[in-house]
Amino acid sequence: MTMDSANSGRRTFLKSAAAASTLALTGTGLASAQGSPSGSPSGRLRVGVMGVVNSFTSWSWSDLMEPDKEGNEPHGESFQTPFLGMDITHVWDLDCAAAQKYAQRLDATAVRGYDGMVGHVDGVIFGVLDDVPWYKYLACPYLEAGIPTYLSRPFAYNLRDIDEILELAGRHNTPLLATAKFEHYNEVPALRRKVEQLGRMRLAHATGNASDWPMHFHIMFMMMQIFGYDVEQVSLITDGIQRNRYCQMTLLYKGDSDGAPFLCTIHGVPNQDQLSVTLFGDTLTVTTNMLRSPAWRDSLLFRYAPQVIAIQRTFHGELFEPLDNIREKTRIWLAAYKSHLEHAGAAIDVGGLSPDWRAPYPQPDRIDLSMFR
Repeated sequence: MTMDSANSGRRTFLKSAAAASTLALTGTGLASAQGSPSGSPSGRLRVGVMGVVNSFTSWSWSDLMEPDKEGNEPHGESFQTPFLGMDITHVWDLDCAAAQKYAQRLDATAVRGYDGMVGHVDGVIFGVLDDVPWYKYLACPYLEAGIPTYLSRPFAYNLRDIDEILELAGRHNTPLLATAKFEHYNEVPALRRKVEQLGRMRLAHATGNASDWPMHFHIMFMMMQIFGYDVEQVSLITDGIQRNRYCQMTLLYKGDSDGAPFLCTIHGVPNQDQLSVTLFGDTLTVTTNMLRSPAWRDSLLFRYAPQVIAIQRTFHGELFEPLDNIREKTRIWLAAYKSHLEHAGAAIDVGGLSPDWRAPYPQPDRIDLSMFR
């Protein structure tokens, strides 16, 4: 079987899995995730947190989910106004003491085993970047149990790993969300509409200010939400994947049947704009940007809440996107990584990425696989 035919078969399978998952959500298989949580007298979703050290949950998300609790460091301020319908009830981390401390602050229960929340939560959040290489093991008990799951970027360091995750989610009709926060911003549907009005697309240019690793994730995934995933080539030029000073990425889109290929150029920039996007078309040029407020509560509302709301919707059984999209996001990111590591930033064919190619882990010895036996 050729690589193209293998990829085609994989896409067909994932589409079938996504369709099966959608059908299951209309039935009774996920009733506890769709309606009032069966184990919560208040009718609120019970959320399990997988990882609190260097986690998005302990950085920002729980300031929204638990607005009446003490705020996370370093801001020390929660959103203070309740507007979500979920509570963090269970916590796990490799560092048991950290899990216990975080759970105590939120009146939650710390569990010792990574699978210790199965049967006790209505949704689970994986928010630690350093745990990504082991998601296929850590998430397995929850995906098999049909518990809606959020996975933090970059989702996997190898195509075969993300395929295992997606196949498991599809087989068990488990709602799965795997996104970066920029994908949920209001600018995405607004710019999709503008794309329809500007004639033939000629060039797109975007910037993103995000110092967490790696910088290009957020804005790259946002641009894919706008233009789709039909990327032919990708290049990445940077001085380092972690905490880089500069980061320039280029996506070559194939274009539609009536349009020529076009470039989407992306720059990581250390300024105060959250993002900026300029679209150049034959009949129109569109520019937008998003500023960062100095107030943490504003950041919670405008920068973080859209994604947290999407997490809650997923826990109620609503699919944000097909499973195919998650695979394509992962494949394009991995190809960009390979461009940086092995080709000095030169453009490479996304379709030529071997499913066996594996990006290096930031902390390869972080988790011993014997933990999963």
